[in-house]
Amino acid sequence: MEFTEVVRRRRMVRAYDPSRPVPRVVIDELLELAIHAPSAGFSQGWRFLVLESDADREAFWAATTKPGELPTRGWPGCRRPRR
Repeated sequence: MEFTEVVRRRRMVRAYDPSRPVPRVVIDELLELAIHAPSAGFSQGWRFLVLESDADREAFWAATTKPGELPTRGWPGCRRPRR
């Protein structure tokens, strides 16, 4: 695939369907590709957080939002309860 095609086909996803988990092999491939993304002389390094369980996701949202408050700016679709 040519780079121009990649750029044209890319999209932002901020709403996820919790009934469709991402296979581990896909997560591993995405992380492998992500570490090769440009960084100014690799001066910033990379850190990734993969939240696979409901408990991990709840702990993340508890740590990053005020109690009783759902994320509102660009993120509400990321925090959907399991059906």
